[in-house]
Amino acid sequence: MSSKLKRRQDKELTCGSHYGETLRFFCTLHNELICAICSIRQHKQCQETLTFQEATERFEDEKNSVLNEIESFHALFSAKNQENVHSLSLLKPRCDDIRKDIMNVRERLNMIIEQKEKDLLAAVERYERVQEAKMMGKASQLQTLISFTAKLKERADEAYVKQTECLRVKSISRIVNKLGNLKERSFQYLLDSRCDDLDFDVSPTVEEFLEDLDDIGELTVTSAEQPEINPFDDPALTVRTEDTKTTQEQFEDSTLNAEKRYTYPFFRDGLNDDDQPAKTLHLDLRNDDFQFTSDDESQADENYDDADGDNEGGDNSLGDEAHNRSHVDGLKGKMTTFMTVDHGKGCWLYGIVFLQDGRLVITDVTHDSLQMYSKTYDLLSESRVSFTPWDITTMSSDLVAVAAGGKSCIKIFRVNNNDFDHIRDIDVGSECISVFFNEQLFIAGTWKGGVILSPDGEVLQRIEKNSGGREVFRRADFIASDDEGENVFLTNSWASKIVCLTRDGVKKWEYQIKGMNPRGIHWEKDKLIVSCKNQNKIIAISKDGKHVRDVFTEGLDHPYAISYHTESNRMVVTEWDEKMVSDKTRLVRIISPGPEIFPINEIDTANPEENNGEVICQEGDER
Repeated sequence: MSSKLKRRQDKELTCGSHYGETLRFFCTLHNELICAICSIRQHKQCQETLTFQEATERFEDEKNSVLNEIESFHALFSAKNQENVHSLSLLKPRCDDIRKDIMNVRERLNMIIEQKEKDLLAAVERYERVQEAKMMGKASQLQTLISFTAKLKERADEAYVKQTECLRVKSISRIVNKLGNLKERSFQYLLDSRCDDLDFDVSPTVEEFLEDLDDIGELTVTSAEQPEINPFDDPALTVRTEDTKTTQEQFEDSTLNAEKRYTYPFFRDGLNDDDQPAKTLHLDLRNDDFQFTSDDESQADENYDDADGDNEGGDNSLGDEAHNRSHVDGLKGKMTTFMTVDHGKGCWLYGIVFLQDGRLVITDVTHDSLQMYSKTYDLLSESRVSFTPWDITTMSSDLVAVAAGGKSCIKIFRVNNNDFDHIRDIDVGSECISVFFNEQLFIAGTWKGGVILSPDGEVLQRIEKNSGGREVFRRADFIASDDEGENVFLTNSWASKIVCLTRDGVKKWEYQIKGMNPRGIHWEKDKLIVSCKNQNKIIAISKDGKHVRDVFTEGLDHPYAISYHTESNRMVVTEWDEKMVSDKTRLVRIISPGPEIFPINEIDTANPEENNGEVICQEGDER
């Protein structure tokens, strides 16, 4: 053994505080080796000081526990390293996909803008050529008339100065005759004509798009930091379960039930980086037995037990915010609410529909997902999709149709247990934002108008937005039809209009109130039910558009999409506004009884003065 190694060992076996003293004991309190002097002085108050032999025997007993703990740490770090390596391998492909998506958006925008620019510039050039030719012709004719009248004036002046009386009379006579001929010529149109004026009015759609332009390409990153947890405080936490999946695993699982190709949506909250849904929260409004002016005040609600306030929906835990009274004229009922899946950011619940068995399907535009809820409003599944899911409608007990934003089509899904299986696409030729289906009519609302389809997807007829040079409607935010399929109803939120058309596209009537902002629409038996977003109410309109009534006016906050389930007599209402806080955008209200209890013969006559609006056009009215 070398002297250097021997000196090192001697140093390790001697006390650092007392020179030359050999280490002899182990202090269990301070977990360190000490010498005899240390045991007498510094460690005399310690509870237990062991000899090396005693310490060795104790550590032998604890060896298995220590090794297990080390192995647990090793397994945890190894798993985390594998997860990190996997995430690192996916980082570049995912970022490349995002770059491609951003470039595709730019290319699409450039193509659209360039084409529109070419069309507008060509129209301006045609206008310029035509107007220039007209103006040059007018200028030539006017110049000829100017020269002619100047010569007549000159000759008239000369006739009174130089000529004899005979010649003067003769000259004046000729001048008068030429002046008469001038009056008889049809040049009056030159004096009456005006130069046409050309203006360029930016479309409201473009203005709206430009206002939202900052929101379509915003990248956001959600922090992955979490409170520090010692996994060995609880041995159960050292084992990864299905509930502790990585973000990537959750991302992969979320797309299994929808289309496999995933793209990142460009909406207000940026990338879909919030893939950890939480359980839904159902809320019951306490003390919400409505006080109405019904003749029978003691009439009990068959869907609600006033004795203990129980309901089938779940627990009440939101607080006093939702515990407000709501009133419906002359009727009795209740309102409950539930919260949809929590992504940590605001949602835009654009479409909502009841399946025949009472389950709910909701489209979330912000997070590009289809969400399914049970009859008691518990989350059953959420499927991410590769398009913007706007409106939704049921086609049968197990089929739903979704208006696919950015795809110019309707996507058909089969509801398989609690999942969504993509079946096929139906091309509608333009951006599709609303869809409706019943046994008589299958219709889609697009930016270019409406499309009537057969159940197998064949285009039967197109309803144009403009007829006879006039705009019939701007767009169909939501669309519906009566039971017979004879009338098509649509809401135009931008113009605050509710429009009724024949299935041939002829406008029968439209109802408009300034600031009404109609959104969700639903046909029930003999009346049209519409949510008025900015007026915080739901109204019913008769089939002929001549009668309207407020059917629910309190307890709503920017009502949006609506749906009604006949068998359970429930109506659901989503709520949304750009200025809402995140949690409010997840709120869904359940109204029971639903619209079927509103008799059509009690709907009041529409009064433009009382409603601060008017029924713009009735059937046969050419206004």
